[in-house]
Amino acid sequence: MCVVQIRKEPKEVQLERQQQTAEANAAQRKEQQEKNDGKKRMKGKNKPSKKHKKKQINVIEEKKGRIRQESAQQDANANAELRKQAPEDVPTALQRFYKRA
Repeated sequence: MCVVQIRKEPKEVQLERQQQTAEANAAQRKEQQEKNDGKKRMKGKNKPSKKHKKKQINVIEEKKGRIRQESAQQDANANAELRKQAPEDVPTALQRFYKRA
């Protein structure tokens, strides 16, 4: 069986390589930032999700009017049934639910 030892690099060489990579990354980042600073961006103007949401809001607004009318009509029908003349045998506490003559 053969045992092989790997020689580690000295600490100074490791630190030097780390510094070189950090400097290279910083230079590349700075170059990219300068490149991006020159661009004018319109954030979110052409997002398909926004366009879809806007169209959905229009559809919902159209439905709201119809739903409100239907609910108002149902409420009117329900109130008309409740507001009938109170029968004679109804207790006084429940007479408030009936229409007075």
